[in-house]
Amino acid sequence: MLLDPTIKEAFILASRGASKTYDLVKAYLYYASIGFHMVFFSATAPMMAQPKWYLNQLCKNTFLRYTIDVDNMESKIFKNGGWFLIRNLTEANIRGLHIDGIAPDEICEAKSDEVINAATPTLSTSKLGIIRYLTTPKLGSPAHTVWKRMSLDSPENQLIRLYTECPYIQLSAVEHARKTYPDWYFRQEYLCEWTAPAGRIFTNVLHADFTTMIEEEDKLREWVRTHNRGGLDWNPAFGHVLVIGRYNRIKTKHFVVNEINLGTDAFHAIEQLFTLLEEDKNFKLEIEDGGTNSGYCDMLFAELIRRHRSGEYLDEQYKDISKRIYRRPWDSMGKNKMKSITALYPLTIYVDDARTPMTSEWLDKASWDKEDTSGAPKVLKDPEMHWFDAFLHEAWCGMHG
Repeated sequence: MLLDPTIKEAFILASRGASKTYDLVKAYLYYASIGFHMVFFSATAPMMAQPKWYLNQLCKNTFLRYTIDVDNMESKIFKNGGWFLIRNLTEANIRGLHIDGIAPDEICEAKSDEVINAATPTLSTSKLGIIRYLTTPKLGSPAHTVWKRMSLDSPENQLIRLYTECPYIQLSAVEHARKTYPDWYFRQEYLCEWTAPAGRIFTNVLHADFTTMIEEEDKLREWVRTHNRGGLDWNPAFGHVLVIGRYNRIKTKHFVVNEINLGTDAFHAIEQLFTLLEEDKNFKLEIEDGGTNSGYCDMLFAELIRRHRSGEYLDEQYKDISKRIYRRPWDSMGKNKMKSITALYPLTIYVDDARTPMTSEWLDKASWDKEDTSGAPKVLKDPEMHWFDAFLHEAWCGMHG
């Protein structure tokens, strides 16, 4: 199906680890090597790393190394004029291209349906003109939109590849995932089902005094990414709340270290945040952006600039602190919140009820909104779940910041 030139549009829905990206890179490299122009689109910039590795291994370790004229990590131009590109799936990267084949990978993570639609016209002048969608399922995503359309128009060009059809997937890893993930998430990732989230969000929370565990991890610490990270949820009525946490060295455990209500006065809250950033040179902070939160984020950075201009912060300190604060919005579709949640599923989350009682409570009672009709997974909204949101910001900052 990947190679057949008579199939103009195909959709491969595959289990996690089912080799869809590797297989697609091989198929499109073949077309490029015989003179066609092929583009592999990754849904996000970080997702480009894996196909780039496959591309370069295949070109370096096969006969293809003798046929390439221009060679770099993201592009292979062959001596016969064919080429293979890896690009991030954005409208800016699509415009102006005339392509023979495109492959939007993991389109469940694409920013919008419009980005997917914008890619199709690039094939309009090609006699080959093939498109191959590859993804694991996610209800309500752009991938779901394309899948539903093709289910009506061309179901014969849809392929589902379960983990049971992939002998190279270790069953021990699958069983570990089955025990670790919520049932709906396992069925989505390994059984290719368009499942709706249900029940509690986190079932991997352990309530315990983890002081000794952190002390042991501190002895083993090898890099600063294991230091404390903070997540801030702005709220002028309830109070601007801060949750602080950290990961173990190999990021299999996450510890909720502290929670602080910084009060309703934004200036006072910002002052406390700078004190934390000054006292701990390894402390990093993610603050909630978007909507009314943008104004508070602007206030924080305006205060940082004021301190620099007044001489309170010298150049080095100003640059250091500015690099340790990240703005991250909760978008209306909940995509960033969903990413934070799913990144935590393989881990054990440790909370001490005496140390962080509010975060502990919300980790237990936060649940999915089963009444939501938007089609996308949504957290059941509660006006007092600020500790939960702050925790998600903190955990994402520790994972990526």
